[in-house]
Amino acid sequence: MGVIQFHVQRPDLLARAGGCSMMDFLMYDGRISPAEVTLQGDRLICRRSVSESGQFRLSWPRFNGSSQVVHSTSLREQPDPYELELELARGQLSRLRNQFSIWHGSGLQSSAKLDELIRESHRSFRAAALRAEVPETSAAAAVLSMELSAQAADMLCEHYVAQRIEFRRQRATRIPVLLGCHLNQIPQQESEFLRTFNAIQVAV
Repeated sequence: MGVIQFHVQRPDLLARAGGCSMMDFLMYDGRISPAEVTLQGDRLICRRSVSESGQFRLSWPRFNGSSQVVHSTSLREQPDPYELELELARGQLSRLRNQFSIWHGSGLQSSAKLDELIRESHRSFRAAALRAEVPETSAAAAVLSMELSAQAADMLCEHYVAQRIEFRRQRATRIPVLLGCHLNQIPQQESEFLRTFNAIQVAV
């Protein structure tokens, strides 16, 4: 049986996101490795049926009250526990950088605000990594880095969607895709409705 352990500085955040009930490991080939997870004091213990390296995944609260699924980078088993918040911040920043690199390499145009969010996430992660000898300070910086990475990821997706739609509009007056929804009442915001939709189907 494989065991990976973490030091947890903010168990309150774990509790807000559902405790230990929604945690597993993502393997290199896409397989999901379930884990039996227990929290003993400040120690999070993950027992698995395999001993391979994998990304630890769990639900984590956002500053706005919502929740997100966060990943560590690929972790191997070791005698000493990892620092949970630091590893999650490392994983989120890594995922953000990888996705940004892929889309930017395909022509995505960034923005000053997005670039600043990514820089701030880097800055907070560096502070977390360099202050590991002060766990409380390190964890606070790591949690901030995770939030900044999440905000940057949201903005990155918004940029991608907006630019892809604009690109399609430049090539065709109408995008050859049908998107629709059922309406339970007559829309009151006429101008917003007309900007959003260009067709309507009325039951006879």
